[in-house]
Amino acid sequence: LRMEAPSFFDNMIENPTNPNGWNGQLKFKSQDEEIFICECNNIPVLDINANVESILSIQKDITEELNQKREVQKTMIKEKSRIIQESKKSLIDAQNEIISFRNRNRDLEKLLKQALDDKNKVLTSTETIRTDYKRMQVDLVLCHKNLEQLSLKGSSTLKLNKEVVDLRHEL
Repeated sequence: LRMEAPSFFDNMIENPTNPNGWNGQLKFKSQDEEIFICECNNIPVLDINANVESILSIQKDITEELNQKREVQKTMIKEKSRIIQESKKSLIDAQNEIISFRNRNRDLEKLLKQALDDKNKVLTSTETIRTDYKRMQVDLVLCHKNLEQLSLKGSSTLKLNKEVVDLRHEL
C-alpha cells in the first residue's frame, strides 16, 4: 500500500502528542491506483521510559460505507429536487387557479351589475306603465262621464260610444 500523505504519518509517529493515540479517517492509494478510505485508530506503544516504541494501528476499510452514504445522499438530493419541482409546479397550478377564480369572479360581478341595471330598467318601465295605466283609467272614467252627458244630448251618442270602445282597446 502507498499512503496518500507520507509526511502526515511521519509527523504522527515522530510527534505523538496524545498518549491516548489518534483516531480519524485516512485516504490511501493501492498499487493499482485505486483510492480507499480507512477508519484508523493509532495507539502509541510506549517503553518503560514513556518513549514511543511503536504505534499500533487498527484500520477498517470504510470506502464502501462512504460510497453507500454518498449514494444515499445523492438519492436524497435528487428526491428533494423532485419534490421541490413538484411543489413549484403545484404552486404555479394553484396560482393559476386563483387567477382563474379571480377572473371568473370579476366576470360574475359584471354579470350581476348588468342584471341589477336591467332590473332597475324593468322597474322604471313598470312604474311608467303603471302611471300611464292609472292616467288612462282616469281618462276612461272622464270619457264615461262625458258619454253620459252626451247620451243625454242625443245624436252624438254613437260617435262617443265608438271612441270609448277604441279607448278600451288601447288599454
